[in-house]
Order: sequence, then structure tokens, then C-alpha cells
Amino acid sequence: MKRKRRRLYFVLGALGLFGAASGLALYALNDTLIFFYSPSDLKTKQVTAGRTIRLGGLVDVCSVEKAGDSDTVKFRITDGAEVVAVSYRGLLPDLFREGQGVITLGKMDDTGAFVADEVLAKHDETYMPAEVVDALKKSGHWKEGAAAAPEGVDSLRSRAMALLQAQPAGATVLPPEFADLVKALRSQEPDDPLSLLYCGMIEKEAGNISGARAMWQRLRARLPADSPDRIDIQRRLNELGAGS
Repeated sequence: MKRKRRRLYFVLGALGLFGAASGLALYALNDTLIFFYSPSDLKTKQVTAGRTIRLGGLVDVCSVEKAGDSDTVKFRITDGAEVVAVSYRGLLPDLFREGQGVITLGKMDDTGAFVADEVLAKHDETYMPAEVVDALKKSGHWKEGAAAAPEGVDSLRSRAMALLQAQPAGATVLPPEFADLVKALRSQEPDDPLSLLYCGMIEKEAGNISGARAMWQRLRARLPADSPDRIDIQRRLNELGAGS
């Protein structure tokens, strides 16, 4: 074999080995990267169950449910267009609130739900994670100035109550703006009695009976034993059926 030909084979072999090594390195890098997904991304991109990813968006209004006396919490993450159910076992960050930005680390299970191993809430009352902002902008639900100082709790309560009082007699559909007001109220006062009442109404209208039951049961537990409001809450619970 001529010297030039041996040199050519050597170069080609080296290039092949280099290409194989590069491919293995890229595969290993891709396998260790933790990508960010919004709820809309999960609807359009195939994510293998069991692969660790970051899921971010807003904590959906009225979606936080605690499983009895355990430390398991269920909630929903939305980007305004799609919603993903999330379960998490552990202590939530102090600034975790409905209607606020959140990023979770975990895996999709075989049912399409997300099992979080870690929950990362915003750093302060006005910060919104950059990935969440981008996801909201992509879905068309980002509002400039959304991180500005929030409206006061008393004002939110008054406006929500006024919307309900303005409803025609016998109306069965809640006003469109009502959910936004409740979301803002819950983000500041998650256990406010009116917000628990209103969240139950929103969940019931959406067909989420377990969510409505959880909200009204929490409200009932917060009311004094001799409160006349307990009668109304128990009536609402009875209307939901078994388990109330």
C-alpha cells in the first residue's frame, strides 16, 4: 500500500472516530440538559414520560388543593392557553401564590400529569421568571405592566362583589372579569373567606367538582361553629353530592 493511501486511510479513520466521539458527546449533553416547557409546549412537543424537565407558567386561579393532612399539594400551571395538572410533595415556597409565576422541576407521568420534585416561586412580590414571561407572550396572555404594584385586597373584594350583585336574577354564568379579580385576590390572600367562596363558584362552573368541594370545605373549616354562613356553605357542599 502506497504511503499516500495509508495516510488517507488514517485521516479518514481519525475523522470517523472524531465524528463518533462528537455524536456521543452531543447525545450525552442533550440527555443531561433540563429544558424549559410551557403548558402549550407540552401540547405541541413530544416529551418522554420520566424525563426531567422544567415546567413554568402561572399558578392557575383556584387550583391549589392540599391532600388532607399530608404534605402533598395539587395545582395547575397555565400559560393562558393550556393547563397542566401538577402534584408536589413537600413544602411550598413562601411566595407561592395562585396567579403568580412559578417554575417547577420534575417529570411527566404516564397519565399526562406533571409530578414536581421542586417548586421555584418568584423571588419577590414583583419579579416574574423570564421563561414564564416569554411563555405568556408566546400565548398572547402577557400584559405589559403585569408586575406592577397589585390592586389592594379591599378594592378587589368590592369589585368582585359588585360584579355578582350586578348579575341578572337567576344567572348561572359568572361574569368574564370575575375570575381575573378572584385570581388577583387569591394571589394576595389565598385563604381569604370571600376568595375561597368565589373559587368554589368558579371551579363548580368549570365542572371541577372536587376543586369546588376542596375550596368550600376549607372555607367551612375557617368559619366559627356558630356562624350563620356555615349553613350556606354546607348547602353548597350538599349540592355537590357525596364526599361533602
